[in-house]
Amino acid sequence: MSKKSTITLLDGQELRRLAKLVHYQEVENIKNLQFKSEEDRCKYLKESKAGYKSSLALLDNGEKIKIDYKNDETRSSVAHTIFSAMEKTVNTCLQCFRNYTMRNSLLKKVTEYSKDLIHKLHNLDPQDTSGVLKLLADAREYEKAMVEYATKQSNFVLSSFSN
Repeated sequence: MSKKSTITLLDGQELRRLAKLVHYQEVENIKNLQFKSEEDRCKYLKESKAGYKSSLALLDNGEKIKIDYKNDETRSSVAHTIFSAMEKTVNTCLQCFRNYTMRNSLLKKVTEYSKDLIHKLHNLDPQDTSGVLKLLADAREYEKAMVEYATKQSNFVLSSFSN
């Protein structure tokens, strides 16, 4: 029998607490790891903190565009869709990737893509219907891809621990 599972989608403060918890766990795990040098240990800690900061930055940037465009009929739905995708990305990264290098790599890629979408949102001409629809479609595709990716990753992680 196949087990199918999804991750628990957290939001707001819960997601921020999870990011902090994951970071603190990584810092604790360093105590059990052997490093060639203190420089290597510091590098690990810096990369772990960078992942934590990336998670928070994605959430902060997403919340900012929601607030910035809350009264803009045209851009509000696009901003909410972009934010939703960013939130799902952070959930996926924190819950599905135990390896901080893989997590940071995905966060870095998604951060760049999110910046691109936000830049397009800022420069969007509300009168350009085709431009609005294209950006909304891109944001929805981004959100859909994150949900699918999260589902695949959570199923993979769970199946690797089952018999």
